[in-house]
Amino acid sequence: MTRLLPLALLGIVGLLGCPTTPEEEEPRRRPGEGEGEGEGEGEGEGEGEGEGEGEGEGEGEGEGEGEGEGEGEGEGEGEGEGEGEVADGLDEVRAAAAGAVSINVTGAVVTYVRPNLGNFDEAGFFAQQSSTGPAVFVVGDHAVSAGDVVRFTATSVGNQDGLLGVLTLENLQVTGAANLASVIQDLSADAELVTGIDQRESELARVTLTLTADPTTASGGARKGTSSTAGGTTPTFRHFESAAAGLRNGCIVTVESPLGRFNAEVQVTVWEIEQIVAVDECLASVVGASVIDANTVTVNFSRAVDASSVLANGSQFTINGLAVTAATATGNSVTLTTADQTPGTSYTVEVGTTVLDIFGGLYDEAASTAGFTGFQPAQGCPAVGGGVFISEVADTLNTGGRFVELFNAGATPVDLSTFSLRLYSNGASAISQQVTLNGTIPSCGTFIVVNNATNFATVFPGVTPNQTAAAVINANGDDVFELANGGVGVDVFGVIGVDGTGQPWEFTDSIARRNANVVAGATAFDVAQWTIAGDAAGVPTPGVR
Repeated sequence: MTRLLPLALLGIVGLLGCPTTPEEEEPRRRPGEGEGEGEGEGEGEGEGEGEGEGEGEGEGEGEGEGEGEGEGEGEGEGEGEGEGEVADGLDEVRAAAAGAVSINVTGAVVTYVRPNLGNFDEAGFFAQQSSTGPAVFVVGDHAVSAGDVVRFTATSVGNQDGLLGVLTLENLQVTGAANLASVIQDLSADAELVTGIDQRESELARVTLTLTADPTTASGGARKGTSSTAGGTTPTFRHFESAAAGLRNGCIVTVESPLGRFNAEVQVTVWEIEQIVAVDECLASVVGASVIDANTVTVNFSRAVDASSVLANGSQFTINGLAVTAATATGNSVTLTTADQTPGTSYTVEVGTTVLDIFGGLYDEAASTAGFTGFQPAQGCPAVGGGVFISEVADTLNTGGRFVELFNAGATPVDLSTFSLRLYSNGASAISQQVTLNGTIPSCGTFIVVNNATNFATVFPGVTPNQTAAAVINANGDDVFELANGGVGVDVFGVIGVDGTGQPWEFTDSIARRNANVVAGATAFDVAQWTIAGDAAGVPTPGVR
């Protein structure tokens, strides 16, 4: 998890009226360097001034002070107390005006390497001098790892939505390694976590947060919500991981991450699930089940499953009237192998209490079941390898009943973890909202994404949705939906950049259904492939192709 800690300010004594001269300053040293044996100070060899050998404290053997031959302080080889490379330069980077610079940074610890998530979260690494800072974000995909000690020359700096960054650099070198425990601070009880962000941004922090609202979809594919800390601060909690999607209002989450910001908004961000080190007061739940074929069922959970807690023989899962013979966990779902299902029969799967979430927590026993209908092969299914596409969109009079249905015209089930559904609202040319899909869509089967599962069940009793995405399934008949795979659009309903009001494809208060002869998606919208039933004339049929 990424968090930022306070910057160490040089010369602060001078600011209080007691000037500090360069001779008086103790240079920052890289955390974790070793200690040796020796008397005196220096690295030297011989007598007088110069470089030589002897016994001393430092990198070398030597006695006394001086550089050269004789007794003295100097540089040389031998036993001593080694202090490593001086940690320096990041304070100068932070003080520099935006633009071209030439600042040498040495002894900086890489605290976190951020993956490229696009938009406001591009690739780069956070570098920090000590547990009290300073720290900066370095833009770009560089060959470094967390815990590396690096040196580089910053060649330009700038401000990215309030966060200071090194935009370009040269001569990046890894010069050693450090234990991240030497630079992280626990700021959970710090009353200045938010007000001190100008000094602490980009610093590695451990923060325990209580979520005070359910995280909702935000820009750039993230989810975020308000939170509070023991110090009385209210940073924004932000995450990208679908595995963390079950986190909600009231959950207590401990994160290790560089402190971030979006202008004045202080953010504690989880880019990777490993950044969450603890979750309390936050039971996850079973959210649904979907049939893949006559012998396969997928059980979906609100939070990723600890795969090691799932027994391969499937004995932790029971289904009325149906034997379970195997189970495999992947992400937020468990795939079960069953005896032959009776087509059209209603089944209920129950999850045992020994199945754990990714944080080692139990699932809520009050929400540990899900229903599904026995596999029934579609009549006249066009299983010709056409793949997954949008088959129906609905704007029901009850907005909670809105849905988008996908269909798999291929001959094999498809894992949807690389797919996303995008919404373009009111003629937008850029993505307004998007959600990563979670689950598997069977051959000749459907996958239903809904606005509100409870309201959907009221409008369409007996139909089990596969996923809920309120921010995306929020079209009112004049918006555009796009299906993407691996970040690339593969199908679209409507014309991106055009408001659908008055267009032939408007489906306000009704539905748009793909014609039965269509067996593949299309990146260019063709209204002739659709039957549009506007003005309440259409009858939605989720789950039926």
